[in-house]
Amino acid sequence: MSTSKAVLSGVLVSALTLSCFLWFFLQRNWSPGRSDPASPAVSGKRTDEFHLAPVESQLDLPRVSVLPDPPPRTEPEMAGDELPATLTGFMTIDGTPQDGGRIVFRAENGAWERTASITYNGGFRVNAVPASRLTLSFELPAQGERRLFVPSMEVLPEPGKVKELELHWKSTQVNLKVIGDSQHGNEAHVDIEGIRLLASLETNDKGRGSLTLVGTGRFSFTATQRSGMRGQAAIDLAGDEGLETVVILMGEDTSR
Repeated sequence: MSTSKAVLSGVLVSALTLSCFLWFFLQRNWSPGRSDPASPAVSGKRTDEFHLAPVESQLDLPRVSVLPDPPPRTEPEMAGDELPATLTGFMTIDGTPQDGGRIVFRAENGAWERTASITYNGGFRVNAVPASRLTLSFELPAQGERRLFVPSMEVLPEPGKVKELELHWKSTQVNLKVIGDSQHGNEAHVDIEGIRLLASLETNDKGRGSLTLVGTGRFSFTATQRSGMRGQAAIDLAGDEGLETVVILMGEDTSR
């Protein structure tokens, strides 16, 4: 009988110990304001909602800015005096088409410049020319041993139009001779000046030079030697002389 009481007492003590342990565990892990995560709360809203952190705070992604498309480009309307012109023409010297060379077109204000080649038949053409006063300078090949000098000219193209130039020139061949003293020889540098013409040439050691001049009017020649001696001469041309000789005496002015 005593043995049965002892066993029963042990079972009761064990049950009481287990009950205390369960009560302690529930009090620590289960509070009145905390709902069962496996079942919804009475209000229909869970009090322990899980919130995801923004993606931007977790990943270091580059930021891309999208710019709006630019407005469509439109061609500006050009005023009448801004429309480009075209220059075309034909050049002959003494009735023969000029074969080769080039023409330099320059605006009066220096803001525009263009070069056009002269074809074998004397023709030339340049497009997109400003409608303003232009200066034409000519760079032509020599005629044999004779340098060919042509005065510059001015043209005024009209906006949006084609201007044709018919250049039919006559020339005069000039034989040049520089005479110095025997001490300094005759070789010299000669500057040539005429109406809208500035040019120069070098004589040979005998003081001789040959050239062809296009145009009319007065042409002056100034010779300078290495010693510093100078001489001058001048000639008036009507354009139909054919051949002229100019003699420059160093230290003297022989212009007439």
